[in-house]
Amino acid sequence: MAPLRIYFDRLLDAVAPKVPRRELSDEERLGLVRRHGDFSLAYSTAVQKKLSYFSEGDGYIAFGTKMSRHFALGDPVADPADRPAYIKRFVEAAGGPWFVQIGADTAKVLAGLGYQVNRFGIDTRLLLPAHDFSGKRNETVRYSERWLAKKGFLLAEGTGDMLQEEIKQLSADWRKKRIIKRWEMGFLNRRFSEELGAGMRRFLLHSPEGRLLAILDFDPLFRDGKVIGYTTAFKRKQTDATPHAEAGLTKFA
Repeated sequence: MAPLRIYFDRLLDAVAPKVPRRELSDEERLGLVRRHGDFSLAYSTAVQKKLSYFSEGDGYIAFGTKMSRHFALGDPVADPADRPAYIKRFVEAAGGPWFVQIGADTAKVLAGLGYQVNRFGIDTRLLLPAHDFSGKRNETVRYSERWLAKKGFLLAEGTGDMLQEEIKQLSADWRKKRIIKRWEMGFLNRRFSEELGAGMRRFLLHSPEGRLLAILDFDPLFRDGKVIGYTTAFKRKQTDATPHAEAGLTKFA
């Protein structure tokens, strides 16, 4: 079935509008992200495989092609002042592409070009360290972190370099309980790796006996070469982990 699906995908992709693509090296993409990657999917657009790039060298729009249509992933990775022009050029070149998980500024530009914009959700931002976890709303995360510490669980930040086989097995066990087990979703998400990418951060939860129970990976957000925040990239946990694992580890991070 897969070869037949791939065959039809290629047929449909072949009739999509021909968009000029630019080959950007890993370092070029990451360099642009460090300057302009201030939105949640910016880092992923630079490191995810099988994406194409509409670029003039000073920025890019990451996109994929499916069923004869082009889909832009996130906002342009470019100077904010240049993003409207990038969007307009890409729309013209790609013949009315779709845009996925964009911010308000990109949505306004697209609305001005006649696009209909649908809002499905928001990116919640916590201003740390000023954010206050007090109050009824945060009671569960506070309790989970305290419960884990009281019961002897170990919460720590680390790269996990010495635990790659354990991390790989944890991810494999986690995937066995997913609806789609054979492969990981792409585009909005990217494939999980036991190795951390440049600038990412990882937090780990071990049981009192030393067993790896959960991991939490974050992608960096940048502006003008400086890290301005982090966004959740991956969550993995053992299927028999305590219900407090995810909330407690998130609060610790």
